[in-house]
Amino acid sequence: MARELDPKAIEARRRKRNASNLGSREAIKQEIREAAEQYRDNPQTYSIPPPPRKNAATADDLLNVALYARVSTPEEEQAGSFEVQIQELKRIIDGNPKWRFCGIYADEGISGTQVSKRKGFQEMIDTAKAGGIDLIITKDMSRFGRNCSEVLENLRTLRNLKPPVGVIFNLLGISSLDPTNELLITILAAVAQLESQQKSIAVKASIHNRMQLGIYKFSVVNAIGYYRDTFGRLKIDDAEAEIVRYIYAQFLEGFPPSEIAAALTSMEIATPKGLVVWRTGTILGILNNEKYNGNP
Repeated sequence: MARELDPKAIEARRRKRNASNLGSREAIKQEIREAAEQYRDNPQTYSIPPPPRKNAATADDLLNVALYARVSTPEEEQAGSFEVQIQELKRIIDGNPKWRFCGIYADEGISGTQVSKRKGFQEMIDTAKAGGIDLIITKDMSRFGRNCSEVLENLRTLRNLKPPVGVIFNLLGISSLDPTNELLITILAAVAQLESQQKSIAVKASIHNRMQLGIYKFSVVNAIGYYRDTFGRLKIDDAEAEIVRYIYAQFLEGFPPSEIAAALTSMEIATPKGLVVWRTGTILGILNNEKYNGNP
């Protein structure tokens, strides 16, 4: 029988390694925040007219404006892009005397093709429905979403609220509450979806080509037992490697995936996603993953 794991030692080593990896991402973001603060001391502001509000109490009411930012992958090179989106949109909101900043809603490392996976987006829509947001500003259509029907459905939901909530797409300077923009927004939403589909095809082809050349650099996000160092080189995480070896040793001794999952849960060892309960499907995924079993 495979030897018992030491969960405290494993978790301590995981935290130490994760802190080291996250440091570079936070350093990038902090550098952008500091630069943005210096820029705000002497800002070059510009205003985007607020959308018309029905049933507003007075003409002097401040609009509660939220920003939405998103990047598709959690990779380090997109950490800067994510923070730049936030800082630029925050600057625009702060620069408009008729707007009141009311929050950042964001999804980092989440595809724009499915709203169900974007928790920040869902929270923003729910807050708007509850009356906490009057206006949303985002970088462009692709940040708001890449599924044409979902984008239009959510814009329609926001527009039908009392009072209506508009979305401003900053790069284009257009508002979803302007009826003259309706056709343009529909076209842009369709283009954003098409771009996503074309990008998916191109990415798959690129991965296939790099695999054939032996230079494919696979993602290690949520891949237990592996990480990339500061130079992007693939490394084995010694602490998490113990977990993988334990799973395979137990399986080879005849234990079913359900029992292996229960054993890891009882030992209070976190899953690849940091959860406290191991699922049978997680164990099966590791056992069937070519990154561990070596299948071509």
